[in-house]
This record gives sequence, structure tokens and C-alpha cells, in this order.
Amino acid sequence: MQYKCILGIDFMKESKLTLDFDQKSLIIPDDQIKQLPKREKPVEIDLSDTKLDEGQKQKIRNLFNGFKELFSDQPGLTHILYHEIDTGDKEPVLSRPYRYDRLAISQKDIEKTAFIPRNGTFAFLRMPFGLSGAAPNFQKVIDIILKSVIGRFVSVYMDDVIITSPSFNEHLYHLKQVFTLLRDAGLTLNKDKCQFARDKLKYLGLVISKKENETDYSKVKAITEMKPPKNSKKVSKFLGMVGWYQKFIPQYADICDPLYRLKKKGAKFNWSTEAQDSFDKIKRALTEAPVLQLPNFTE
Repeated sequence: MQYKCILGIDFMKESKLTLDFDQKSLIIPDDQIKQLPKREKPVEIDLSDTKLDEGQKQKIRNLFNGFKELFSDQPGLTHILYHEIDTGDKEPVLSRPYRYDRLAISQKDIEKTAFIPRNGTFAFLRMPFGLSGAAPNFQKVIDIILKSVIGRFVSVYMDDVIITSPSFNEHLYHLKQVFTLLRDAGLTLNKDKCQFARDKLKYLGLVISKKENETDYSKVKAITEMKPPKNSKKVSKFLGMVGWYQKFIPQYADICDPLYRLKKKGAKFNWSTEAQDSFDKIKRALTEAPVLQLPNFTE
């Protein structure tokens, strides 16, 4: 030992600790060593907008914490360079920085993804974001993974998965089934982009609830603020946006007829009073759009 005094000698005596001056070490008896349990951070889910009671909320939280590996906390950052190490003539060991396992690219298509940064030419081996075929291929993968539940209580559009259940307890069971399928496939979810146990949600420009469909105000507002089109291409864009809501607009085809005539092949673009009236009527109809309900066949 390099010091002339020892602090905490009473504690050492009570804990049966032994000093080995020759080895300059402190010996701790096995019965004094306690292994502390590993504490994992629980998955926090925002359920403030739901109509669940506290007991139901706790059941949801318990379910989520049984699937912690399904929820990734990785930030959405794109790293250009992690680090650079000179390994000489030895090939470095490769490891995946993220748990997100993207789709493998066909061998014949790898060269089509080539890009040239400052230090050479590279190509993707797995599907990056931005390729024209990425979305339909991802849709196909999700359809395969959730094949056993799609059409029963699951609907899928791209990476949006909708789970519908007639009761809370069945919803818990359905969530567990979907979580299990996604986890077993090696996928992860961003909990901050998910909504759970809702009785109403915005989806594909609609506000959907148990018995009603209505237009999404934010989407309708964007349409009503559009200025009159100045060419046939912009007419097509406008009709494409309002066409999604045609079931909310009585006599939609008749109202839009002047605009559709502007799209005809070889037609000269002429924004007439008739076209302006059609344009205004459609926007006005959207602001007064009815709420669509399922029919009551008992009445």
C-alpha cells in the first residue's frame, strides 16, 4: 500500500473485507457480493387521447412491455461516416448499425443502385429509401408477414396497419397477434408514429370511426384554398384531389363535367365562366360535405 492510513476501516471490518498488502488488493467474501437485477426502461405509450379507464390503460402498457424489442428507440439520423480505421490488408468485421432489416435487392438489380461518393463507387445490397420499387415491394412483404390476419381484423396500406376489434379485450388479443408476427419477422415499430385504442382516427384523408366516415378538415382546407387551374395538367391535379371525396358530393359527375371536358385530348384550354362555376361548386360542396353513416336496416 502506498498510503499511511486506511479510511473506512470500521466498514471493512463489519463487511468482513480483507486487505492483501502483498498483492495490493481488497478481498470481498462471496456472500457479500450481490447481483443487482437489470433494470430496463419501460415502453412509454401516450394514451391520453383515448377513452380507456386506468385499468385498461395498464393492460395496454403491460402488453407493450412484453414486446420491448419490437419498439426501436433509434433516432432517425443518416450517418455519412461513423468512423474510419485503417485495417491494413485485413478485412474489417462488418456489423449492422440498425436493427431494421431492409429487403434484399436482387443480384441483377444491385448495379442499378450505384452511386459515387468522394472515395469510390458503391451500390446497395438492401433496399434503400427512394427507389421506385421500394414501396410496392415493402407492401408485398407486409402482406406476407400479416397474411394470417389480413381480412379478419387487420387492413394494410403500405406501412399503415389498421387493427379493428369489437371489444377492448379482443383488441388486446389482436394487438398481441400482430405484435408477435412483426417481432418474429424482425421488424420494429416507431411507437411515436403509432396510435392505439382509438375510437376515431385520420386515415387516407378521412376521419373514420365505428359507424361514420367524414372528410379530413386539413385536406379539405388545402383543396378550398387552391387557385383556378391555368392549364389542363393543373385541372387533372385538382380533379385527382377532389375525386377521392366524390362520395361526399351529390351529383359529383354532373358538377365536374365542364372540368373533365378541359382534359379531353386535343381540347383547347379555355377557363370559361362555366368551368369557374364548376370549380366553385365543388369546393363549396366539400365544405358542406355530409357525414356518411352505415344504414340501419332495422328502421
